[in-house]
Amino acid sequence: MISRLRQWPSIATLTSALMLSACAGGAGPSVPNATGFGQAGRAGLLGSYQPHIANTNAQPNTSCPTRFVECVTVSVKTGAELIWCWGPESDPCGDSDAGKVKWSGIVCTAQGSTCKAPIKQLTASWSGPYKCKPSDKCKGTFELDTLKPGPGLKETSKYVYKQDIHVCTSKSDCENEYIGINVGS
Repeated sequence: MISRLRQWPSIATLTSALMLSACAGGAGPSVPNATGFGQAGRAGLLGSYQPHIANTNAQPNTSCPTRFVECVTVSVKTGAELIWCWGPESDPCGDSDAGKVKWSGIVCTAQGSTCKAPIKQLTASWSGPYKCKPSDKCKGTFELDTLKPGPGLKETSKYVYKQDIHVCTSKSDCENEYIGINVGS
C-alpha cells in the first residue's frame, strides 16, 4: 500500500480570497514556496515517498475531523486549486517526483465511508505533472487539483463534502484518502 496521505500539524484551509496562482506562462503553473510544512512521518511499502498537499498561504484549520487527512474551505464563486507533491518524507515538495504517480479523485457528499458517485455542485479536475521552476523552492514535478464550483453550490459548514484522493504508483498499488471540504463565500 502507498504511504497514507498525512495530516500536517497545522491543517490547510483555503479561504474564499485564496486561489493559488496557477498560471506562469507557457510551461504550466508555478509552484509556490513549498517548504516549511510539518512532517508527520508514516512509513509504508514505498519507503519514505508519499503524497503531500502544498499550500503555503493556508490558514490553520484546527476543526478538521480525524476521518479526513486534510480539510479545506473552497470559494463558492471560484473553487480552489491544490498543489500535490510526491517525494521523500523529509520534504515531499523539496524533491517532488509527482510525475511517477497516477493522481485522480472525485468530490462527493461526506456521507458514507467512500465516494460512490461524483456530485455536480463541486468537481475535481487533475492536471500535470508540471515541472517546478528554478525560482520555486521545490524540485521535480507537481500535480494541480482544481476544484470547480458547479450549479447549486452553496456555503456549507461541518464538511458536507469530501474529495477522494486516489493515488497509484502501479496498477496494483493504489490508495484512497479523503479531504473534508467546506464551502465559503
